Amino acid sequence: MNQPLGATLYESDNQEMNHHTHFYFPDSASKLSIFKIEGVYYKVHRYFLDRESSVFQSMFSCPSPTEGPEGDSDQNPIHIPGVTTSEFEALLDFLYNGAFSSLTDLKAEEPAEEEPKTYAESYEERRWRELKRKKVIEDGLGKKHYGGRKDANVYDLLSISLRFEFDRITKIAVGIIDSLDILDDHAHYKPIERLHLAIEHEALRHWLLPAFNMLVMRKEALSVAEAQMLGLRRMVVLAREREKRLTASSIVPTSGPFGGGYHTGACYTILDIVPEDLLRVE
Repeated sequence: MNQPLGATLYESDNQEMNHHTHFYFPDSASKLSIFKIEGVYYKVHRYFLDRESSVFQSMFSCPSPTEGPEGDSDQNPIHIPGVTTSEFEALLDFLYNGAFSSLTDLKAEEPAEEEPKTYAESYEERRWRELKRKKVIEDGLGKKHYGGRKDANVYDLLSISLRFEFDRITKIAVGIIDSLDILDDHAHYKPIERLHLAIEHEALRHWLLPAFNMLVMRKEALSVAEAQMLGLRRMVVLAREREKRLTASSIVPTSGPFGGGYHTGACYTILDIVPEDLLRVE
């Protein structure tokens, strides 16, 4: 005996729905919020911010204030203190356009070179190798289009991703910066800034030793501001290593196309382990 058509439809409606685990978005995924950054209003999807950042997840899960949910109107936008428009736009460019993701393709164009075995390789050798590597990548940047953005914008991306715990984006930004930056006084981040950032952030810990060695080998004394940034304990560690270098009789100045450096002979070997006191809490 045939079942009534209505009964068949009813039973079908009660079957368990097989929702895709990644591509069945909740209605909230389409929600837009308004942000006000340095006087500029932005209206963007919450979904990407909530997905990538634990800080934004907490922000969006907070109960709405009595005057109404923040971000629902131009009269009540979401304010993010300390964020610049260039930082926020770098983040939005990445989330919506993947503006920097294609930079990783440039690594395939880099020349195959043997990596240095120790940090004790000469200053000039390191500078020549890094300059050649950077030139290859910059040439690639000139041939490709990344949403109209310059590569310097990646530093804004790193800044905001570190502060708001966009962990996946941080890893990508760090990889790009490692490919673009030569660690010297002409880099976007000076050695003292890299050292400070490496101490503060686990994702940048690999910057610590190269930056510390650059400060040890630097000809100029540290400024008061740099000493304050390091703190007393780390300043003592740095002063101890600089004293070793300065008193090593085989250290002789050298010159080259990038200015002066120091040839490190057998009397002083650049550190290849992180001094324990560098990471100790003040």
